[in-house]
Amino acid sequence: MIDLPNYLSLAGFLLTRYDEDEAMAREAAFRQYTGVDPAEDVDPTTFAAHFTASLALTDINAKRQIVDRYRELVTDPDFGVDPEYRSAFYEYERHVLPSLAAPYADHPEFEAKWRH
Repeated sequence: MIDLPNYLSLAGFLLTRYDEDEAMAREAAFRQYTGVDPAEDVDPTTFAAHFTASLALTDINAKRQIVDRYRELVTDPDFGVDPEYRSAFYEYERHVLPSLAAPYADHPEFEAKWRH
């Protein structure tokens, strides 16, 4: 049985994390190109300090596209009718979304049921 609300919740969780990662990467890019620190209290060992801003933003965008495609899939009127959609959903449910969520397993909003 498909637990659609659970996986839509996971998709929302991922998109929120990507928004946070993107904000850090953009801040890092701003510092990198201007030499100005827009937030003096930012810890330089954060995510943004470990990756170039350009790589981080490209990575976030690619992941966001994967999650957005999932949302399109499950909101399509043919979802649940077309076997091809069901097959794609199961692939997302069992592998894609849990894999994308794995780096956030220590986040307080991460739910144990999202683990592989």
